[in-house]
Amino acid sequence: MILYVCRARHRYTIDRFLPTLPPESRGVLDVLSYEQIFSTLSLPPAHLVFTDFDRLSQYELEIAATAAEQMRAANPDVRILNHPARFLQRHELLERLWHEGINPFRSARLELPLPDLAFPVFLRREGDAQGAETGLLHDRAALDLAVQDMMARGIPLRGRLAVEFCNRADADGMYRKYGAFRVGDRILPQHLQISEDWVVKSNSSHRTERHIAEEMDYILTNPHEDVLLRIMDLASADFGRIDYTVLDGKVIVFEINSNPTFPGIDKDDPRQERRRIVRDRLLAAFQRIDTPLAEGKPVTLGLPYPRSHDLPAPVKAAPPVALAIAPTAPVAETPVPPKSGQPARQATPSVSDSPTFLRRIIRNGRSLFRGR
Repeated sequence: MILYVCRARHRYTIDRFLPTLPPESRGVLDVLSYEQIFSTLSLPPAHLVFTDFDRLSQYELEIAATAAEQMRAANPDVRILNHPARFLQRHELLERLWHEGINPFRSARLELPLPDLAFPVFLRREGDAQGAETGLLHDRAALDLAVQDMMARGIPLRGRLAVEFCNRADADGMYRKYGAFRVGDRILPQHLQISEDWVVKSNSSHRTERHIAEEMDYILTNPHEDVLLRIMDLASADFGRIDYTVLDGKVIVFEINSNPTFPGIDKDDPRQERRRIVRDRLLAAFQRIDTPLAEGKPVTLGLPYPRSHDLPAPVKAAPPVALAIAPTAPVAETPVPPKSGQPARQATPSVSDSPTFLRRIIRNGRSLFRGR
């Protein structure tokens, strides 16, 4: 069994993939959320694929790294893909690739004094895959103005990057962005997106017959396999999707997404065959990782010290009252029948109808089960 570890609300990336697997293969891969790990402080014996590092606090990242080490100590045969202590996240990756001479561009954190940058640049968040927050900024004055605008709007600079822009259109006037999975020791091309816009996204990608044929050729030939493996090794990324382009015959890397969106196969269009090929290759790569493990008890995790913030504690007993807050209209209180000779008393909202009161009750109830 392989457990895909991600944030609970971001499991949609793999949830579109799992139902497409043949019934006999659905026991190979399952999802385990960080929330489940944090609430139980245990891990079942299984191979682990850690993802979503950019969505973890520093303390949660330390817990994930501790979990990987404790699982490996308990069962040396367990495969750990993407060790949380080693995986290079966006800024560290871009700086490493720039220093290694692989990328001709670099990034800089906005909250720190900026180095001399090659313009144009654009601004983006460090911890998500939403792309540029600005257009291209062609000089230092434009960069300073964009930063001042963010500050004036109360937008934190922390967690944001200025990234040098080095991409350029190919001879046909199009920008190309390649995406390839790594699963263990396999590089598996997923897509080739082509657009007139320098921000190349799936919804802006061209889908002409010629472009679909070009994409299929990329899928079948896997032309950049060796260099992508070396770059992923440099990033300590055993799993993920690397997004890149090719300039003057050289691979230029944009990012490595640890929790990428998997291909679905529910669309009936000219790219359906590509999706099926990618799905089958991904399944085969996961099956190579799913080697037999000796049966054993779940591994109980220890929390690193000091605790920088609270986490859900192991559930020791069911709470006495289960409360749920739903966005529905309040139920009117039944009027109290008047006493003889007195006007009817109007129903008044109970304090317990107050969302603030309910949230306080829930918070106090949780504190009963929180380890201190």
